[in-house]
Amino acid sequence: MTEKKPVSGADVSSSYPASDSDLLRRTVRTVVLLVAACVLFVGMLSLLAFTVTARATHPAPEEQRAPATTDHATSGQAAKKPLSI
Repeated sequence: MTEKKPVSGADVSSSYPASDSDLLRRTVRTVVLLVAACVLFVGMLSLLAFTVTARATHPAPEEQRAPATTDHATSGQAAKKPLSI
């Protein structure tokens, strides 16, 4: 009977040899991709936080506001008192 060797990660890498320069290139590429993904993610979160806080703290321009209702007390007329029963 023939013995079967267990397949591990080391056996897979032996099918294509990796040189030191290839390993360094792949490592640098992976680091660059991870840093770029983090910068993009944090940048989007920062932009979202800035937009939300800007809208919450700054009032809308005059042309976008709802028209104000007229108050009878300020328009020269006396305010009506509610009738009591």
